[in-house]
Amino acid sequence: MHNAAPAKTMTRPKNHLYMFLDALRGVAAVLVAQRHISETFGGQPFQSSYLAVDFFFALSGFVIAHAYNGRLATGMSERSFLWRRLVRLYPIFIMGLVLRTGYDLGRLQAVDGATLLSWGVTFLFNALFLPISLLDQPFILGPAWSLFCEVLANILYGRLASTGITWRKTLPPLLIGALLMLLFLWKFGNLDIGWFFASLAGGPARVLYSFFAGVLIYSQRSRIPSGGMGIGLLCCAALVAVLCLDVSPGARVYYDAIVALAILPLIVAAGAGVMLPRIFSNTCRFLGASSYPMYVLHLPMAAIFFWLFSSFFGTASQSEISVAVWLFITVLAVLGWALDVYVDEPLRRKILGRQIVATALFETSGNNPPPRI
Repeated sequence: MHNAAPAKTMTRPKNHLYMFLDALRGVAAVLVAQRHISETFGGQPFQSSYLAVDFFFALSGFVIAHAYNGRLATGMSERSFLWRRLVRLYPIFIMGLVLRTGYDLGRLQAVDGATLLSWGVTFLFNALFLPISLLDQPFILGPAWSLFCEVLANILYGRLASTGITWRKTLPPLLIGALLMLLFLWKFGNLDIGWFFASLAGGPARVLYSFFAGVLIYSQRSRIPSGGMGIGLLCCAALVAVLCLDVSPGARVYYDAIVALAILPLIVAAGAGVMLPRIFSNTCRFLGASSYPMYVLHLPMAAIFFWLFSSFFGTASQSEISVAVWLFITVLAVLGWALDVYVDEPLRRKILGRQIVATALFETSGNNPPPRI
């Protein structure tokens, strides 16, 4: 009697690069862009896609831990770490801030000295990632609130990781963040918070939990089972489903709590174990590279696009607007990839003075090892 052949198992190499997480980040960025553009210009938005920001935060914690845990514990200073993070975030961010400010000022009926002063002061503070504003919202550029939160999380992470971060160190910020998130969720009825003045403190609560959930998941990466195409498709389908599903107002509090606190971190964990055939590496790289520019620039670029669209075509039907939204997102994804590859990365490389590799929020972990500078 012959012994059965042992089942084949997938083993991740030590230098596993998590390229599937790039693909998931790109998918989430598309859903966020679709939501905001549709809300602004009359399409049909995906009702739960604001939770993609919690997914971004968890991805950021995971990938930053992958790139910097060891380096911060073995000599990299907190100052150097934060400088690299600001260099990563800033070029595309300032481009979006200038575009949005220019567009909004150009659309004003009248511009006097007081108006220019208000916009100028707000622009200067916003350019420092600070939610200090003389206008009706904390940030001129909508997505900037999440970058402000990201910087706060990076500061705390840098402090904790500088003496060696362990899973035990992640628990206090993670648990405090979960508690604060639930309190804000109960107060506002959903987690679409952090971007307007009344809910400004909700943003740091969201990032505190999700970012350190990502760091915790990375600390347990050896326990994550490897998976192939089937697990990857399941992760992608689950992400799209939870970000697109519409739920009743009465169920919204419970839905957002379950998705943000449990389902999205689980998708990050499962996605980290996915190993795709090399044939998909370019697709993952494209989605990862385009995601951050797409997220930051989609609102000002959409405002310009739909202004031109209405100027040439006049009033459009609902179906025409829906087609225009997806056409714009497709063009924006290609533009975002080109900006990352031909503008943002070369500029960051020049600023830092040596070869750099993107490593965090909405960045391309790509097919390169973590940075060694």
